[in-house]
Amino acid sequence: MSKTKPNRHDHYVPECYLNSFTIPDGKGGIMFWKWRTQYRSIGKSCPSQVCYENYFYDLDQSVMSRYGTTNPSLIEQHAFKDFEDNIQAIVAEFATKPATIPIPVFLLICRGYILQKLRTPTYIKGVKEVDKISGLEMRMKAFESFRKELKKDDPRLDRFRSDPNFDYYFTDDYWDNLRKDVPHIPFDAKTTQQQSIIEALSGISETANHALFRLAQMRVVVINAPEGEYFLASDNPGFSILRHPNEPIFLTHSFRLNDMIAAFYPISSNQALMFQMIQEPPSDERDRHLNYYSASPEDMYVYNQDTLKNSDQYVFCCDREYLRRFIERVAT
Repeated sequence: MSKTKPNRHDHYVPECYLNSFTIPDGKGGIMFWKWRTQYRSIGKSCPSQVCYENYFYDLDQSVMSRYGTTNPSLIEQHAFKDFEDNIQAIVAEFATKPATIPIPVFLLICRGYILQKLRTPTYIKGVKEVDKISGLEMRMKAFESFRKELKKDDPRLDRFRSDPNFDYYFTDDYWDNLRKDVPHIPFDAKTTQQQSIIEALSGISETANHALFRLAQMRVVVINAPEGEYFLASDNPGFSILRHPNEPIFLTHSFRLNDMIAAFYPISSNQALMFQMIQEPPSDERDRHLNYYSASPEDMYVYNQDTLKNSDQYVFCCDREYLRRFIERVAT
């Protein structure tokens, strides 16, 4: 008789991070209030009961072979240890409003934020969505480039022009049929996510390295919530801020890293970090200077609205009434 595999809750948002958005539950534990978008309801919960999947990080044999490990629990046991061991102490230090933080601590926060973006279901969904269109888009771009080349006065292209179907390549019918016929080659998004995490940890991920470099050049602003206002946490903490390609406005994105000009990251009910691009990178710093900003109630609404927008299913708040009023305002 085979034994049932015991459950193991792999948290994609660390409990130790979510603890900073809780209050005492009156029974010796902690709690917060959660809003679930799917059911449009507010319920009571705690960090240990949310943002996890069973064996979420377990590596399959192909991934273990590729990266030379025999430990299927490598990511869960080791990948986020430095960040998770230190985040609560870092949050407590920020609450004292220090003028600076040591550069290693600053880089730990930056790295933790990037890895957090790679480890949520939102990232998997994003990978799937990109994959859904990328096969067709890549093929279409290749053919479009080829079509432009055919118009050039280059003798090397004569053999293509002699094709009896040459004129057909330039018709709408050809391109409409191409859209229908291009096969989509599926891939395992979860495996892609695990590979992204391992490569980011190993320092071989170009995307993660570039994002870390960008964050490390940014000005750090610690945003303090006014009395009676609270930052929301979510199941996809933080978001990137991007320039709109065609308009003089800014956009937020749940996990894009490479072209961000700023990033927002709540660290507790009372504080959030804003990373902002600066003109000149700091030089010869041993500590990173911190700037402070006191948010207005309207600022808080905008920050929390973007947190909700970039969440997957849940947002969390230490105050039920505050969360209720916020959700009501968003709905109007």
